[in-house]
Amino acid sequence: MEVMGIWLASKISSFVAKELELEVSQRFIWTDSQISCYWFQKYPKDIFVTNRMKEVLETRSELRFVPGKLNPADLGTRGVKFKELLKADVWWKGLDFLRKSPEKWPKFPKFNSDLTQTVAAFVAINELHFTTVLQNVKVQREFEVNSNESWASLKRAVALQLYPNKTVDLLNAKELELAERTIIAQEQQFFLTSK
Repeated sequence: MEVMGIWLASKISSFVAKELELEVSQRFIWTDSQISCYWFQKYPKDIFVTNRMKEVLETRSELRFVPGKLNPADLGTRGVKFKELLKADVWWKGLDFLRKSPEKWPKFPKFNSDLTQTVAAFVAINELHFTTVLQNVKVQREFEVNSNESWASLKRAVALQLYPNKTVDLLNAKELELAERTIIAQEQQFFLTSK
């Protein structure tokens, strides 16, 4: 979830810069998630996380750590009373350290060995479980995929199997889109389990 927040922040910063036609030399994304910082420092083997990290880096965004107790975003989610919010300078003016040079900004946390070992063990267990599951599952294709067939005719053929009471000329765009997603999901599952 935190990785997706970082990914979304990078996309939003790119969108805003493009729409406002701003030349941005540096972009910083702040997070109080230590585990996300760990992932970004250690280059995880998880494909999903790796792909999100790659997309963040492509936007030339730099990930920075802010301790949770300093994070102004938490004020909005902690149920702070309105009177307290009015007095919270950090909410209205931002963090004091941002007005200082980047060398004075908070650094990535040093991970104690417990956290590092816990994360490493969790990843190892998941990889072992994932590999074991993949080795025990034989996926059969429900829909035959012929590489000589055009993409459009393949979608129609699968759509007709999904909707047996329809004829080719009665298939609508939504049914063809479902057929396309079905083919993609089937092929991803087939090739993922065949390796």
